[in-house]
Amino acid sequence: MSTQESTDDFSGSWISTAASMLGMGRLLQCCNSSQHDASACGELKVVQLSSDMLDGRLVQPVHLLTHQDSFSMTISPRAGAMGELPRILGLTPRQQSIRDRIHLPRLLRYPLPPGSLPEESEDKRRDMLLQVYQDFVLDLHKGLHMTQLSSDQEYSDIHCQILEDLVTLKVDQGSGCIIEFPLTAVSKVYRIVKNDDRWYSAGSLTGPTPMPPLPLSNAEHIVVVEFMRRKLAFVFADMVAAQRFLMCIELLIRRAQEQKNDSSAGLLRGGKGDSFSPMFSSGSRGKQPGERFGRSLLGSPSPGQEVDAETSSGGQNCGVCQLPA
Repeated sequence: MSTQESTDDFSGSWISTAASMLGMGRLLQCCNSSQHDASACGELKVVQLSSDMLDGRLVQPVHLLTHQDSFSMTISPRAGAMGELPRILGLTPRQQSIRDRIHLPRLLRYPLPPGSLPEESEDKRRDMLLQVYQDFVLDLHKGLHMTQLSSDQEYSDIHCQILEDLVTLKVDQGSGCIIEFPLTAVSKVYRIVKNDDRWYSAGSLTGPTPMPPLPLSNAEHIVVVEFMRRKLAFVFADMVAAQRFLMCIELLIRRAQEQKNDSSAGLLRGGKGDSFSPMFSSGSRGKQPGERFGRSLLGSPSPGQEVDAETSSGGQNCGVCQLPA
């Protein structure tokens, strides 16, 4: 029995030794062939062992990011980030309370929501419009980083936020000066196109979609919120983003003014107001869509508009610089 075990042990050790020698031989053969190839080519060949490289190009990840960064509080208008407003997947009780207070104003005609189809019913389009509008207001309540164009043609990054009352727009210019604009004091909202330092009318929001006769590759789309003595000009590189912002901010302004009028009517008549308001008229001032303006629309108001800043500027005096907003 012991002789058989010795024979088996010897056979096993011989087999393992032979396998080791065979593996070493193959390894030496590979090394020799590699050295031969390297000497023939005159240079070493580096083998990429990373699975991220394929034919010299980076392989795209299989699982792409399909949701907005939950920690990001910015929407870059210049990158067209406002082209599709994300839907709110989860709301805090505070956000839900604010969302329940967001209602469409009473209008004679409502704008078409993005992505709506002509064959869809009016109720469905109204629901889609309310969804887009609520998402916009919630994002604005959290705060949006935007680009502002001043009257002296300077660009600046600002932070805009709507307060809890859904009436006051707070603008932080990043210089320690925060200005609050009551949306009830807005007199006009419109969109213009700037191309090569020339200004063109973009038409009315409720009218047909115009096609300005100019190349739009380098054009800037500007949404102007006009008060009596001050204008806020928001710059967008994407036309769809500008149209969406114009639609939603106008609905928000109309709703704020509607609530103010209802409160005034209730105090006078003891009842609720039931009037319907049209959308803002176009800021083209008689210009046809695509027609060029003679001067910048962001300049100083006409002499007839120079009135008391305390009552008509649309923005409260800044507590830091003590200058009219």
